[in-house]
Amino acid sequence: MVPRFESALLIQHAGRKAEHVRARKLPYVTSDFQVSVETDDLFAVERATLLENGLTQIALPLEPVPDDRIAAWRGNNPAQIQTLEGKLAKLAPRQSAVRQKQNRDLMIQHLLQGQNTLQALHLNYPELYESARHCKDGREHFLATESQLLSQAPTELLSQVLDQFKMELNESIRGLERYTIEQLVWEAVADWLVRCPLDFVEV
Repeated sequence: MVPRFESALLIQHAGRKAEHVRARKLPYVTSDFQVSVETDDLFAVERATLLENGLTQIALPLEPVPDDRIAAWRGNNPAQIQTLEGKLAKLAPRQSAVRQKQNRDLMIQHLLQGQNTLQALHLNYPELYESARHCKDGREHFLATESQLLSQAPTELLSQVLDQFKMELNESIRGLERYTIEQLVWEAVADWLVRCPLDFVEV
């Protein structure tokens, strides 16, 4: 039983150990005895039960996004960049142009980091991924209406969205460590800012 199975050397090692055991001719070992390598995927039901009940938590690494990848995303998504910059200008209208660009790149970083986290969940913890997607889709369904009809200042609305979505994720996915939850929260907010769900009406 290993936490990760990513090397053929494990198979070779298991094969040598199996040969060693068979060579001993032990009365309780059959001639086709093999040593297999397993991960917790073998216990998917048990793992899901532990995660859903908060009896264990996983923490995914917070890996920085290289500057060239942020620049590439900007170059490939000019319309989304225009939308994002317009919304950030409403959030902090008095900030300098340099600071606005820093905020823009920070949001892109949150978006790409969060997408990496979602991909890791999808590959390794599909049950948690489905919960995260369901939670995000549910919040997004009502977000556009809230953004357009509630008379709130942009900073107040953003703060409310952050707090509410974080609470919903914590309640729905108790198997994720707090900073992994934070990545998912900021991925969602950045995604909503570069698209239409989260907008700010001038008060």
